[in-house]
Amino acid sequence: MNNIDIFSVFGKIVLALGGAGAIIVAVSGFIAKLWAKWFMEKQKNKYQKEREREKHEIYC
Repeated sequence: MNNIDIFSVFGKIVLALGGAGAIIVAVSGFIAKLWAKWFMEKQKNKYQKEREREKHEIYC
């Protein structure tokens, strides 16, 4: 093997790892967005129920 072949193989390995890294970042970002949306809905529902309970206590 000469130096050109070694650099070519090394470049392909780096490119493959970079592509895999980009995919991992995209998927983890997507999952994080879904999780955050789920968590915010859960908190919103919790506070909405609490607010309705307090309104009921005030007016009844």
